[in-house]
Amino acid sequence: MYYTKNMNYVIQHRTPNNIKLFVPGINKNLFLYKDNSTDDLKVLTSSGKPFEKTNIVSYRGIIEGDDNSVVSITFTQDDINGMIANDNGNYVICKIKGSQKYIIY
Repeated sequence: MYYTKNMNYVIQHRTPNNIKLFVPGINKNLFLYKDNSTDDLKVLTSSGKPFEKTNIVSYRGIIEGDDNSVVSITFTQDDINGMIANDNGNYVICKIKGSQKYIIY
């Protein structure tokens, strides 16, 4: 999956309510909507200090044409992480260590 800083900027600063994202690994579009349920979420680190949750945007949705699928993707200032699940299995989206490329496995 190719992910650019420009795409990240748009998501971080304009936070569209809905996005359509093509994923080459599964050759399908994802239909995603902004997940506002985490806006007031408070997270503590292992040392008990509050985690500053800035520029984090979460989306949920489905794979186009697959109403039994579940998708969850989180965009941060420098990263994207997510999961895709359907009847064919579960997939994880993450950055390849030491790279600007992403993998779906």
